[in-house]
Amino acid sequence: MELDSSLPWLALALTPGLASRLSARLLKRFGSPDAVFRAPLTDLEGCRLPAPVAQAVFKKEAFKRAEKN
Repeated sequence: MELDSSLPWLALALTPGLASRLSARLLKRFGSPDAVFRAPLTDLEGCRLPAPVAQAVFKKEAFKRAEKN
């Protein structure tokens, strides 16, 4: 797998507060990590994520850390 396609997976894993159960919920709802990170904030909040986690996903904060790895 090339880096470009694995970056969203890594970013998902590096998102603070996003444990495996919440990640699974997002992947079930949106279908892929790419789609998770493209989702509107209201849709993320609709998945019952804690507000800081939904905002971190929406702002793609973990991508900076993922790009460094």
